Amino acid sequence: MRKRSLFVMSLGFLMIVFSPLYGSDTHLNYWWLGGGAFVVAIGVYDLMASRREAKQKEAHGKEHHDDGDH
Repeated sequence: MRKRSLFVMSLGFLMIVFSPLYGSDTHLNYWWLGGGAFVVAIGVYDLMASRREAKQKEAHGKEHHDDGDH
């Protein structure tokens, strides 16, 4: 798991949590809420891409490692 994607997701969740503070007394600031959700989505995408890349490297490494065990 990449620390970068966890950091990005945590920033997005902080934006979502603090969105009521930047709105009026009874409303959310929807720009902060939507922006936070977008940042969380970027973090999730980065996490999934890094996991997919790690699985491909592991499969590629096992494929070449098994050939040399004669």
